This record gives sequence, structure tokens and C-alpha cells, in this order.
Amino acid sequence: PVKDYGNVRVLRAQRVIIQQWLVDVPWARAGQVVFANGGDVAKEAGIIPQAATQPEDGGLVGLDLWGYYVAYDHPASYQSLTRAISHLDHVIGYFYQLSPDGQITGSVRPEVLRIAAAYGRPLHVMVKNQGDAEFGQALADPARRRRLVEAVLGLLADPAAAGLHLDIENLPAGSRDDLTRFVSEVAAGVRARYPGKVLSQAVPARTRDLSSGWAAPYDYGGLAAQLDYFVLMAYGFRTEASPTPGPTAPADWLAGVLAYTVDRVPREKLVVALPWWGLDWNLATGPPAISRRYSDIPPLMAGGDAAYVPGLLANRLRYTQAGQAHEVWFEDRRSFLEKVDLVRRYGIARVAGWRLGHEDPAIWQP
Repeated sequence: PVKDYGNVRVLRAQRVIIQQWLVDVPWARAGQVVFANGGDVAKEAGIIPQAATQPEDGGLVGLDLWGYYVAYDHPASYQSLTRAISHLDHVIGYFYQLSPDGQITGSVRPEVLRIAAAYGRPLHVMVKNQGDAEFGQALADPARRRRLVEAVLGLLADPAAAGLHLDIENLPAGSRDDLTRFVSEVAAGVRARYPGKVLSQAVPARTRDLSSGWAAPYDYGGLAAQLDYFVLMAYGFRTEASPTPGPTAPADWLAGVLAYTVDRVPREKLVVALPWWGLDWNLATGPPAISRRYSDIPPLMAGGDAAYVPGLLANRLRYTQAGQAHEVWFEDRRSFLEKVDLVRRYGIARVAGWRLGHEDPAIWQP
């Protein structure tokens, strides 16, 4: 069958039929023939049936799937990792925090190292900044920034670490250039000291250039040039602080995020991180909403009203507790896989899930 990604299509066919349109698309799987441009002519000429070009649910097949383990939710996140590991291609382990003065806190969970090694999965050690505005000041000071660079590079001395994953958030908008310098200096250190290891970074999603807000201080093109993998946090349209309920990654917003990003980040570097958690608003008291893992949802459905909303690629649940109305927006297997299909339509084959311990276990079913 053909996979239709817009300007690129993938199919299993006799190579000779479309040889003149053959192009190299690195995310295509073995045994597939890929063509573009002239492929439209072939379809219109009837060489390929129109019905064969309709998108289909690919599930996890052919997907390069990354999963986030978080030490602060042990053992739940680890138990999820044990269920998911055979389906994952990469594991990101959130083990460490980085202070503005360059101090690393946290430690690796040995059982996570063991299971990643047993299944031959690359383990990317994750470090997240602390201090927010003060961290931005540290990035602006060359000497302090150098201490930060040396601190995170030291995490790759662990032979079990296949890569370093940066999560630098909540910076002032004016930190954009300083953040890019920091990532550039880290990248140079990785290449010089740890050849063969990779550098990735989690980056907030947006649909346009911004001068303020959470997603503002990120130069997509500048960061992508330094990184091996650009992990797009494709969620956050609504958060716990949002005044009205709704999904954190609705379909139209997600499509806008993907369209904006692929114009600035090479597809072969792009990993799209999708949400696995839900948000529960008390309509009587208002925000903040509370975070819900999937295992929280079935008990709330008793006596509640749940429905999948196809236009949003998300689930809505309304229930009453202690006389107060609640509205929950949450993710399950269907919403996740339909988001994956949307990601595939943009020619992107790498997806991550935030985070292990929150997901619908049915995601791992065939």
C-alpha cells in the first residue's frame, strides 16, 4: 500500500514502474520504494490505484519511538518502561538537575541502565535546568556558561550513556542567543570528547516566531544546526493554568506546529514528543487543573460521560464529584496513534512519548 505524506509517498511496488521518480528518503523502511513529484503523474495515469494512496493507520510499525523515563515517578515510570521496552527504540532517562552555578544533582537508576542494555536500547541521560531567570543570567556570563557546559559534558563519561538530552526551560525571552551559544559549546565538547555519542534537546512547540512566552527563547534553526536530534515538545496548547478546559495538543494546533517546524528543522533530526497525560478541570473552582495519568481515568468514567472528539484527536470526560462538575481531556491509544499518523504526514518518522507511567497500556498492544 502507498503511504501518502503530501509531497512524498511510499509504496511497495516493482521498482521498474517508478524508477524515474525514485528519490532517497532516509526515514523510509527497508523494502519500500519512495517517490515524489512525478509520482502524482503515475497516480493520475492510473498506474497506481487512487484507493491505494489513502492514508492508513500504521500503528507503531516503522516508527522510531522514544520514551521518557522519569526518576521522580519511580517505580511507576519504571514499571511502564518494562512493558514498553520491546517497542521503544530509544530511552531518555530523566535523572539529573543542573543549577545556575553548575552543580549537578541526581543519580542514574541502575535498573534502568540494565533494562536498556538488555534490550540494546540507547540510553540518553537527561538533565534539566533549575533557577529559571538566574539560569538565564548564568548563560549570559561566559565564565558561568563554561561551568555549565563542563558540568553537562561530565554526564557522558558514564559508558552507559549513549547520548545527552538537554531540557532547558523557563528562560527569559532575551536568553535566545545565549542558549544557542551554550548548546553550540556543548555540541563541540560532545564531538571532541565523546565521538559516537549524540546530543539532543527538548524544545517547546510554537506555530510562529515569538518575542515573549515559554517558547520564545529558542532559535529553531540555530539549535538544530548543533543537535543530533531536535525533540519538539508538541504539547502545551493548554496547561494546568489554562482557564478553560481542552486538549493540550489539539489537531489543528499540532498541524500548525509541525508545518512551522519542518520549515526550520531537518526532518531527519526531528523527534516529535506527544502527550500521554490528561488534565482535569474542576468547573466550580476553576484552574489550576490537575494532571491525570491514564490509570486515573477508568474509575472516573463510572457515571461519567466520555467521548472521543475526532476533530481534536483527544478524549473528553465529564463527571461530577462531591457535587462539583469536572471536565477532563485525556489521551489513549486512539488519540496517540492518530497523532502519530498526523506526524507521519509531514514526513517525520521519529516520535517520543511524555511520559512513561502516564500512557494507556493499550498503546503497546499489536
